[in-house]
Amino acid sequence: MKKIVKQEVKQEKEDILLAPRPDRRLLSQVPDKEGLRSNVDRRRAGGNAAEADLSRLIQSQQTGRRYLVNYDVAIQYAAPGKNVKCRGKGLDISSTGMLLEVSPEIARDLSQATAIKLKFVIAPGSMPEGYEMSVSIGAKYVRSGRT
Repeated sequence: MKKIVKQEVKQEKEDILLAPRPDRRLLSQVPDKEGLRSNVDRRRAGGNAAEADLSRLIQSQQTGRRYLVNYDVAIQYAAPGKNVKCRGKGLDISSTGMLLEVSPEIARDLSQATAIKLKFVIAPGSMPEGYEMSVSIGAKYVRSGRT
């Protein structure tokens, strides 16, 4: 009779700490002199600073917070006369958008694309708890820039 012995394999878990992207402004909590931005909602999405309760204030500040990541992103898009599948690199992400690094040729095509689809995996610890998942989502080109 053979004896079956189970071996326990211990896997070390690695703690990943959130890495928020620093604000571009030197004094991010100081309102601008034109009065266009406020500390409550820098995107002017709604609400009056005087009426905002504490939970709305915290939620407003968290909405656009971007986190530094390093994701492989599968990109599929339809540009005039072609359907393309390619890869890019996700550099930062928030609940409202993602910064992708792609070649200049792909960036030019994406700016003219009629449909864009992204597939990637949000790794645990790279965004606040509850966001870890595989993502397949339609996207919209916003702008290009150099990093």
